[in-house]
Amino acid sequence: MAEDLSIVRPSVVKRPLRARRVHARKFLIAYVVLGLIVVGAVGSLVWAVGLDRREEQAWSDWQPAGDGEQRLWEITDHVGAAYADVRGRPIVQLLVSPPYITQATEQGMTRIAVDGVIVQGRASDRSDARAGVFAPGRAFMYTLCSTGANCALTAEQNTSRTLGVMLQREILELALYTFKYNDVEQLLLFLPPFGTIDATGQPQQAKTVVYLERDELKAALASPLNETLPGSPGQAIDARDRAAVLSYVRPKLFTFAPEQGPQGLTLLTLKPFGAP
Repeated sequence: MAEDLSIVRPSVVKRPLRARRVHARKFLIAYVVLGLIVVGAVGSLVWAVGLDRREEQAWSDWQPAGDGEQRLWEITDHVGAAYADVRGRPIVQLLVSPPYITQATEQGMTRIAVDGVIVQGRASDRSDARAGVFAPGRAFMYTLCSTGANCALTAEQNTSRTLGVMLQREILELALYTFKYNDVEQLLLFLPPFGTIDATGQPQQAKTVVYLERDELKAALASPLNETLPGSPGQAIDARDRAAVLSYVRPKLFTFAPEQGPQGLTLLTLKPFGAP
């Protein structure tokens, strides 16, 4: 009988279909997990880059370069130049100094340092007033001086329907730059005296001040300046700028009067503008 020289192929052992599906599922899960890790890593990188870019984003396009009080004068020059009339002239001159008032004495007009404020609320008996004494070097004042007598508005300015909001926008911009780039905690910003009518129907000059503390502008200081004031002072007031003025400045508008406090301190009593 002839020898069979054919090669016998090994038999193929077929794995159960269920086992193959289990392995395929494991590989699929592994790929999904790996994909999620990669996506997560990329997402974290994008988030980190975005965070770095936000942190690197300048709060403002301009910032003062000087030291100490010189920074405040740079701010007055920068901000004041942007608020001009139709002839291109600044609508007010800006002056900055530690807080003081001028009083008549036997020696003439004398500057007296203001040591703090008493802020009244709604009660006329001062029961809800709060007092604050300024820390040395942490409080300053800006004076907005127009060309009328004693820095008052001119007759033409006094009839403007938009100048009041424009000046309050200027005050807000001054305050934001000052708090952002200086170690200042309180600001008194004196508006130009303006003509009004008193309770008896007689004309008078109203003297007002905006009093702001750093914490009151915390939200605006945490966002870029152009998000709080996106409009331009050289145009009609932007609706968003007006909203910022009404939110931050208008509630802090006061009439004021000096008084002698304890331990010889000179304080300014602030009463909400328009309150009886």
